[in-house]
Amino acid sequence: MTPTNIQYRIHTQFIIVVTLILLGLVFYLVSPFIATLFIAAVIVTALNPVHRWLQKKIKSRFLCAMLMWVGIVLLFVIPSTVLIWLLLKETAGVSTQISNAATQLPSYLDTLPEKIAPYLPAGSQWQNQLSSNNLSKLAADVFSQMSTSLLRSATSFITGLSLLFLHLIIFLFALFYLLFDGNRLLKYVKKLLPLAEKQKKELVQKSTDLMQSIIYGIFGAALAQGSLVGVGLTLIGVPNPIFWGTIAILLAPMPYVGVGLIWVPVVLWLFATSQWGAGIFFLAWCLIFVINIDNIIKPYLIGARSLLHPFAVMLVILGGVLTLGFKGLIFGPLILTLLIAFLHIYQLEFASKKIDPRKSLK
Repeated sequence: MTPTNIQYRIHTQFIIVVTLILLGLVFYLVSPFIATLFIAAVIVTALNPVHRWLQKKIKSRFLCAMLMWVGIVLLFVIPSTVLIWLLLKETAGVSTQISNAATQLPSYLDTLPEKIAPYLPAGSQWQNQLSSNNLSKLAADVFSQMSTSLLRSATSFITGLSLLFLHLIIFLFALFYLLFDGNRLLKYVKKLLPLAEKQKKELVQKSTDLMQSIIYGIFGAALAQGSLVGVGLTLIGVPNPIFWGTIAILLAPMPYVGVGLIWVPVVLWLFATSQWGAGIFFLAWCLIFVINIDNIIKPYLIGARSLLHPFAVMLVILGGVLTLGFKGLIFGPLILTLLIAFLHIYQLEFASKKIDPRKSLK
């Protein structure tokens, strides 16, 4: 090997190493927002057909991106605003009930010893301890602990709300700039890939199909879950089942809780009001149908469009969620898609031609 070749290899390896280090540092810096940025990219990619159609009607890239941005924001902000208003309204009602209960508590505690005394053994220590003063002290201790716990929860909630607001701002900015400059960014990334043009197109196409299928899978599963909640509420005779089913559809994409924010309180309310039959039926309905339909619809919709097997999609979704949380719902199928794409490239480049890939690296 000539000195010129050695110098060239050192020069090339130095550039590659420095580039990888800088990429790692940048990734580390933006890692708190990776999921937010990726969700914005998924939404922009899923709505790309609409964006392309609008670009044919409007020549200005900025105006087209702005109209798409406003449409997406309204699509998400209006339902979210209505949902938050309803939750705040319900929270205000619960706060009023708690306040009324706290006001009536002293008079209730005064009469409680007389109501319980006939059921206790005569002369037992419980009769001596069951005085209104002792009960009032116990209630005060309980309320003190509850107040401390609520204060901690409120502090955590405010901190979480601040982080949520920050992620929302990042999401909105990323959404606009991906709509405005997304095609340029994609072309730049394609130029950097050390692949043939045909392979680049295949990789981009598979990734695009996957991102679109993720959106269809999430909202398709949400529609199915919310509809089943509405049907279950209708069967047990709960008022306004269509309204609560619609709210369940809006809540379904939320990680971890989702439609549980609707059906769990309903089950507790049914048990609290001694409606045991309806409560057991609705609990079984939700555990058997509502929860499991998500594991059927989502892998099927994601797999059908991205040409992945539904069982493989279900495995990477469940494994991704258990490993990465909500981010696993997106990154799991993405990693599987990229793996299959590169296996296909390997098959075309090496396996079908019976070429040893180690020799091609020399």
